[in-house]
Amino acid sequence: MIKIIISLIIIFLTNHVNLFSQTISKDSIVSLNKKIISITDTTYECTVVTASRSVYKDVNMYGLRDSSIKILKKGVARELFINDIRTLKFNARGFGKGALIGAAAGFVLGFVAGGQGFGFNNGFKIGDGMLVGFITAIPFCFIGGGLGVLFAEDQFFDLSNLDYKGKKDKLKYLILEFSDR
Repeated sequence: MIKIIISLIIIFLTNHVNLFSQTISKDSIVSLNKKIISITDTTYECTVVTASRSVYKDVNMYGLRDSSIKILKKGVARELFINDIRTLKFNARGFGKGALIGAAAGFVLGFVAGGQGFGFNNGFKIGDGMLVGFITAIPFCFIGGGLGVLFAEDQFFDLSNLDYKGKKDKLKYLILEFSDR
């Protein structure tokens, strides 16, 4: 969780902070040139294996170009050639989805049970239903999140059999599908 927060902070800073580099002009006066680093698309953390059997664990991919893609790990960027990438494995992320499904199920059950007054009154009260719905959504959220983590699976993609265009199209799809935004 801390790795994700640190990665998000790095991405935020690189999107919103202007970096300056110093260059010396002909008159030996230091002037500042403004350079903006912009990361527009990053993925969840993944593992990349290249054709030379190099393994890059827990990296974020971004910056797909004609012949290369950039990876980011702990604030250090590196560029890989698309043809060198053999496999990608995206780490399982199941807590959020499970928690959302659990909270929705808990809210619906609580809303129906609370709105009917547990069978003791004759009318349906929306206010009571909302209150009981929100209260029951909380434990169902944690139960669903726990089940989501238990049943989440890593997603593995083998790119070794694809040609250059196929790899590039697949990487473009994966960056959009597993976007970290």
